[in-house]
Amino acid sequence: AKLLEWAEYYDADFGNPWLYISFEMQRTQDEVEDRYHDLVTKPRLKNQECELAITKAARPLLMNRRFRLLPPNLFVVPTEEHFRVC
Repeated sequence: AKLLEWAEYYDADFGNPWLYISFEMQRTQDEVEDRYHDLVTKPRLKNQECELAITKAARPLLMNRRFRLLPPNLFVVPTEEHFRVC
């Protein structure tokens, strides 16, 4: 209950509020974010009709020696339940 209140207060859908919420709840950022995903994100995504997977790329883009960017790959995975398979 408190997690959802803090998530609404810090607007969990925008930016990265997990540092502030974790401080308020005296938990780690990973614990707070994982619990929020279990309570809110996963049930919401289960009700959607398409499935998406975002993975990390094997080779990072080297912008300079200190900064590297891992570009995401996006895969659309159709299921027989929602799409006709030929």
